[in-house]
Amino acid sequence: MLGIRTSGAKMFSSEPYSSRFSSNYHAPVLWREIVDLFLDRSGILLDVTLGGGGHSDAILSTSKAIRVVGFDRDVDAIESSRSRLAKYGDRFVAVNAPFSSVGEKIGSGDLDFFVGDDSIVGVLGDLGVSSHQFDDGARGFSIRENGPLDMRMSSSDSMTAAELLEVIDSDDLARLIATNGERRFASRISRVIKESLPVESTSALVEVVERSIPKGYGHVRKGAVVATFQALRIAVNNELDELDHLLNFIDEQLPIGAVAAIISYHSGEDERVKRAFRVAVEGNCSCPAKLPCVCGATKKARYLLKRVMPRSDELKENSRSRSARLRAIEITEEELTRPQMEFSSDD
Repeated sequence: MLGIRTSGAKMFSSEPYSSRFSSNYHAPVLWREIVDLFLDRSGILLDVTLGGGGHSDAILSTSKAIRVVGFDRDVDAIESSRSRLAKYGDRFVAVNAPFSSVGEKIGSGDLDFFVGDDSIVGVLGDLGVSSHQFDDGARGFSIRENGPLDMRMSSSDSMTAAELLEVIDSDDLARLIATNGERRFASRISRVIKESLPVESTSALVEVVERSIPKGYGHVRKGAVVATFQALRIAVNNELDELDHLLNFIDEQLPIGAVAAIISYHSGEDERVKRAFRVAVEGNCSCPAKLPCVCGATKKARYLLKRVMPRSDELKENSRSRSARLRAIEITEEELTRPQMEFSSDD
């Protein structure tokens, strides 16, 4: 049976930020707000982006009736979190798999040994890249640390960023870069990259992108580099497709009373989350605005948090949290209702 949070259950969102759940692997973003979402609830939490285990540590330490299944396709993350969360014994289990497989793993019964008769209390997704992945030059994510142009979150994935640059069409590469924030010089960056192949290291890619920006536009070089790296990372790891699988799982398989909380870091992710959550809350009604709903739309959720960003105290301690956006809904089952328009007798 799921415990439903009461309005007086908030403990952390109003407290000063501290880094007590941070580790050398990663600093969990918006952990206070995440913990508050699951206070006084009981059941199984699916942490589908386990990383270094910071969010799970915060939840397990404060919500004694919750157990966590943590998913991550990065073996380093699995090993780090297993070590960190061993103190919780049988309240935690880690699964080395991408979050696109969450529905399959739950539906197949692979996790019945852990879930048992408990209900799923919610899904937590902290999208993007961990601090550890950014800081380890050998992983190929960093614009500051030189290393092979890899960017794979799992070494079992087939194509590195360097290999992607060899095969991707120049127009497609330009579209990727433009979609991720560098519209003005996307075509130029793409052309110079293709002319410079092979580009096999992070420092080489930084140099090529910077060289592609015309004189007089030096102020946009860093942003262009960041946008290009982000575009390649998202493509290499199929991040938007992964997110779509997660949103489908939330829509189709999350039980009534469960919470879906997702932290995103760029507009492509956030727009997908915002749209999916809006459809769940508004029932995807096709009737004209301000008229009663007659299309049979069903409201599937209610908002818990529409959009929350890190406060100044968190930004001061963790500057990488500055682009984070947290949205959260609770699954419900209600008929969508709208007030009827009032008409005067003259009408």
